[in-house]
Amino acid sequence: MKIFDAYRPLEYQQMLFDEEYQKVKVVNPNLSEEEIRRIVFVSVYPPNLDAEKPPPHSTGGALDLTVMNASGDELNMGCAYCEFGDRMYTNSDLISETQRENRIVLLSAMVKTRFANFPGEWWHFMYGEREYAAYMTKILCISLNAIYGRAKIEQGDKYG
Repeated sequence: MKIFDAYRPLEYQQMLFDEEYQKVKVVNPNLSEEEIRRIVFVSVYPPNLDAEKPPPHSTGGALDLTVMNASGDELNMGCAYCEFGDRMYTNSDLISETQRENRIVLLSAMVKTRFANFPGEWWHFMYGEREYAAYMTKILCISLNAIYGRAKIEQGDKYG
């Protein structure tokens, strides 16, 4: 396994959101702020100081990862990590059979450890945070609550 991203402090989440916001704004200068935020939300969860609605990565309950072969090379998943577009969806029909099999290897390994995949990104897995609870509630048809809220880390962390 290769982990691309796990815990994110809110400052880092804000930086990622702002960078993506600017990219979308440059390409779509006529869109309103709300429309740009909606587009950015697809790829970067907006930072939120509300302890009840933390970004998944700021809880420590979300991982972005892939599978590597014995030589240390990433398996071909059909698109790169954070390559946004139609091939990023876990069940994209725009990938080859080998790429689909590689995604199934990752999915199977993570599901065995009780992680759930966010279907909008083949690389994003979650356990215990509020989106996981909502997703599993929908799938299992039973009410689940989040285990994790926003992580509190070092004493100097202004959001901790």
